[in-house]
Amino acid sequence: MALPICQQIIDDTALEFGDPGKAKIPQATWLLWYNEAREQITRDYHVLEQDAAHDLSANEDRYVYPDDCVQMSRWRYNATPSDPNTYLEAGELFEDEFREIVAIQTPTGDSGFRYWARPMFFQITPKPTTGVLGGGLITYWMLAARLEAGNETTTDFDLPPAMRRLVVRLMLIFAKERLHRYEEAARDRVSWEMDMAKAYERVEDRSDDRRPRLRLETAKRPYQGMV
Repeated sequence: MALPICQQIIDDTALEFGDPGKAKIPQATWLLWYNEAREQITRDYHVLEQDAAHDLSANEDRYVYPDDCVQMSRWRYNATPSDPNTYLEAGELFEDEFREIVAIQTPTGDSGFRYWARPMFFQITPKPTTGVLGGGLITYWMLAARLEAGNETTTDFDLPPAMRRLVVRLMLIFAKERLHRYEEAARDRVSWEMDMAKAYERVEDRSDDRRPRLRLETAKRPYQGMV
């Protein structure tokens, strides 16, 4: 099934608002709200996932996040990145665990890596002694890229299809706020947040194979979802 282009979503929203000719609210404003709706959703919910390779540098244990990273969820490493099947999983450390490891001396080495997700960058241990081009692979939840004017008719909707209607509804809330229909917008936002939470549960967990209600409490990861 073909994905809807961005202009179609903008036109549908303007039509639903009762302004199909965009006389009250111009195209540029609808585009702004389209971007803001997608940005808000991807900032507050895990909707868009991405993998990004980066270099490992000798004697460097701190690495910045990608510019569009909202939250890191996984990190792997590879001494031979030309073979994508040989990436190894690096376990996550929390601050107290990391500090304990480096308390006496900073370990060095090129295997057995683990990482600590810090606010502005992530730090790995041991500190690499050899540089590897493309040796690191970060998995993260990303912020939706802003759509530039002029590309509305050639760019597909980039969020999961289940999010399309929620983007439209959030744009309508922005429009009502612009026209000072604050009480109506506030009621709509409460309803939107409830429906967004329901939709998000299905987007975040695509499989219904292992239903949580069938799992023992002791089988759940104590820090599930934390980075």
